[in-house]
Amino acid sequence: MKMIMAKSKNAQDAYKLVRGLQTRFADKLSALSHEIGEKKPFEEVIWFRDDGIHGGGSRFEARDYHSV
Repeated sequence: MKMIMAKSKNAQDAYKLVRGLQTRFADKLSALSHEIGEKKPFEEVIWFRDDGIHGGGSRFEARDYHSV
């Protein structure tokens, strides 16, 4: 599945800025987890709106892995 990106230069610049901030934030949180937490990285989850027709994005999640 492919995400359709905005054609506007301003929208593309905003997307790049947000992606950079999001990645930096997740990297810093992962470093904290490794240093003082449970040593679990934040993992990127990609999502699509209407199968990518109306864009989408990604988020970073901290996951707990508990065996049942």
